[in-house]
Amino acid sequence: MTMPKTVQQLHRPDHLEIPVFFGSPLNGKMVRDMPWPKEALLIGIRRGEQEVIPHGDTLIHEGDTLVLLTDTTQRTRVKQRIDALLATLEKKHRD
Repeated sequence: MTMPKTVQQLHRPDHLEIPVFFGSPLNGKMVRDMPWPKEALLIGIRRGEQEVIPHGDTLIHEGDTLVLLTDTTQRTRVKQRIDALLATLEKKHRD
C-alpha cells in the first residue's frame, strides 16, 4: 500500500499535522515508541471531535491527526524527517 505524503503545514507556520490513514504503520503505536525528530514536539492529537494531550502511553489510532510544533527555520527539515520515518515504518509494516 502506498501512503500519500502525510506531513502538511497548518495555517500556523510553526505547526505540522500528520493524518494517520487507514493501514498506517503509526496505527497502534504508543507515542513514546516513535522516534520523533528532535526539532519537533508532538503537542496534540485530534481524534474526531476530541483534542487529546499526548503522553508517552497514548496510543495512536487510524483517523487521528497528530499535531507537531517546530521552529519555523526547521520546518522543511522536520517534514523531510517525518516523511522518511513514515516510509521506514511502512516498509517494516509490510515485511
